[in-house]
Amino acid sequence: MTPRTPQVAARALSIAFVVAFSLPGAAGAQSLAQIFERANRAYFAGNYDAAASGFESLVEAGVRDADVYFNLGTSYAKQKKMGLAIVNFERSIKRRPGDEEAERGLLAAHRALGKQRAEAEGEAVVAKDPPLGQALVRGWRESTLAWSVLAFNLLLFGLLVARWRWHEEAARLGLGIAALVSGALLLLAATGLAIKHGATQGGPPAIVVEDQTSIQEGPDRRSATRGRVREGERVELLDRAQGFVRVRAGNQAGWVAANSVQRI
Repeated sequence: MTPRTPQVAARALSIAFVVAFSLPGAAGAQSLAQIFERANRAYFAGNYDAAASGFESLVEAGVRDADVYFNLGTSYAKQKKMGLAIVNFERSIKRRPGDEEAERGLLAAHRALGKQRAEAEGEAVVAKDPPLGQALVRGWRESTLAWSVLAFNLLLFGLLVARWRWHEEAARLGLGIAALVSGALLLLAATGLAIKHGATQGGPPAIVVEDQTSIQEGPDRRSATRGRVREGERVELLDRAQGFVRVRAGNQAGWVAANSVQRI
């Protein structure tokens, strides 16, 4: 798995120019493009740490792009920092649903993490799949679902108005059936949009990026430990306080150090 080349990543470069308002004038846009190119060159030269630093600086400058996150994920994977690789592949997929290359990168990172753990501890780890609802809408863009809700809503309204104004019984029956179908599709699209927004979750999804992270009863290192979460594991963010975040991991909830997890 290699990063997107400058040709493949033309979209990332164009978005970098769009967010150049975060840097002064045209020089800001130029510097973002240069950072992207330098990071790519560092990767192909085998300097994966410099590559990751370059792509991270783009994210810090406001670039939220699938290609940048993909490249960041590949750079971390080469350094065997699989938790960081996983979260960035997830971010890439979130911004470009259905990206097969990013999906393969994510799967490869989970497998590599499992292999590392098996070699070190004799215990493998499997990929932590997203919740069922999230998995069902994973391949859909949020904007597509939003436009679908609007379109089906307008279609349903139009069909109901037409049925009310039409007097022929056969036509009214056909319009009624069409309205039922449209209503069902509207419900599906609205449900998908709600799931995409995290309505079925306790909080935003995140990935554990440090192995054997302690889950504690309170936002204090002196508080009792309830359990542990492993690198690459998916959790939900519930609250934040004093350098800690409260997370839910499976059936347990508690506080972990804020720098041990990253939001997708």
